[in-house]
Amino acid sequence: MKILMVHNYYQQRGGEDAVFDREVALLESQGHQVHPLTFQNHQIQGRWASLWAGLNSLFSLPAFFKTWQAIHQFTPDLLHAHNLFPLASPSVLLAAKLNHIPVIVTLHNYRLICANAVLFRDGAECRKCVNQRWPLAGILQGCYRDSRLQSAALAGMTSLHRQMGTWKHAVDRYITLSPAQRNILLNSALCVPPEQLAIKPNFTDNTPRPSETSPPAYFLFIGRLSVEKGVEPLLAAFKQSSLPLKIIGAGPLENAVKAAVSESPNIEYLGFQDKTVLAKILHQAIALVYPSVCPETFGLSIIEAFAAHVPVIASRLGAPGDLVTHRENGLLVEPGDVEALRTAAETLRADPALRQQLAEAAYQHFLAQYTETRNYEALMDIYHDVLAAR
Repeated sequence: MKILMVHNYYQQRGGEDAVFDREVALLESQGHQVHPLTFQNHQIQGRWASLWAGLNSLFSLPAFFKTWQAIHQFTPDLLHAHNLFPLASPSVLLAAKLNHIPVIVTLHNYRLICANAVLFRDGAECRKCVNQRWPLAGILQGCYRDSRLQSAALAGMTSLHRQMGTWKHAVDRYITLSPAQRNILLNSALCVPPEQLAIKPNFTDNTPRPSETSPPAYFLFIGRLSVEKGVEPLLAAFKQSSLPLKIIGAGPLENAVKAAVSESPNIEYLGFQDKTVLAKILHQAIALVYPSVCPETFGLSIIEAFAAHVPVIASRLGAPGDLVTHRENGLLVEPGDVEALRTAAETLRADPALRQQLAEAAYQHFLAQYTETRNYEALMDIYHDVLAAR
């Protein structure tokens, strides 16, 4: 099969970029011909460049002709897009449609129905714009980069293409990452039929246990240090206990984390760690703590923990509530509930037998749903279904 894979890389590399690279490598490893058509946000520097990129996101002529040329030179069977914002723009989809190329889009976030893409504002979940044809609330609040002007450009792009029917008629299938994400999109202003929304989670490697490991000794947080990731309730829960916690990541709340470390000897901040070091740290964790307070579309670190035989303590909100089954492969708590978070951690530390039971179930859950092989099968099912319909 010949697949044109499209992605707009972010200025700071994140999970979407990693998933795109993994998916390209996966398809190539299975013998498919893959042509990556990519755009780079690092060229956007300065206020005016950002504004122009926002306006350009409505319909990018350079991206349209770049896609058109790639289609005629590569002659793909289908086009699979990941992030289109802002340089690729919906013009990529229209170039494919005019050439009668089936289109699949993976939705890594809620950009099409929310200006800040995460359904979160002012420290709490926010769904004000989910069902608005013209998301005025997001514009007035400057939800994208705290700028009303840039928010207006983004909201104008998503809304105008919604009115034009681009999202409905220029895309054959959307891939959502979890049932929770699909349900939100299905009941939103995106207005696409149920059969247009497929579910295919991300995947991760099967990481073998290190030959020599110490008994699980600490709890672990991996992720962006930001409000929506639940860093504040995480710190509050562990500062009021003697529970050992290691934190890996970077972000705007880094100073708050460092302040907590200076006050609480049981909390350790490790900054950013490469994949090899991270795997060793993860394998020796009592549990991964995933306290997000926004409705995540997925949780890559959750399935990485499952692959490492590590259970997860997660918020009962969004995709984590789908990935983690309470007292089967982890424990679920209400988002932002400091006391519940601390109690869940104390329960696992005090009951090694329960921890081991959850750990083994977590690994079996990974094998059943989140391996490279299982992901490839699910992706091929979607591709073949779309091609058959065409």
